[in-house]
Amino acid sequence: MVKSKLLFFALIFSVLGACSQHDPIRSFEGYFESVNTNNELQFDCSKTAKRNLNTTTEEGYSCIVEVNENTTIKTEDGNVLSVDELKKWEANRLNKRKEAKVVLIEEKDINPDKESREGLKASEIIILN
Repeated sequence: MVKSKLLFFALIFSVLGACSQHDPIRSFEGYFESVNTNNELQFDCSKTAKRNLNTTTEEGYSCIVEVNENTTIKTEDGNVLSVDELKKWEANRLNKRKEAKVVLIEEKDINPDKESREGLKASEIIILN
């Protein structure tokens, strides 16, 4: 009887664990929001963070993306941009938000948990509009 209860609980925990896992991704698209200190860029990544949720919540999520000297930032047309140029866009973002594709250095599981959306490292950022 004790063995069957233990087996039952082990089965339940393994199913719950499998259901709570998300799929790691290599890139996401979202609106550019701001340039933070230390060359960290903030993007709206709500669609990506909620991709595995069965909900219609309108709660938004932001991702903090680190850029360095190896990160390419460019427009869809191939024009190379600097972080300073993005700071100028940040000041004008009320006029027109810029959507971007962020390509990560390594796959990450981006989800509603704050820790999963911080410290992301980008290899490439492409401004889409």
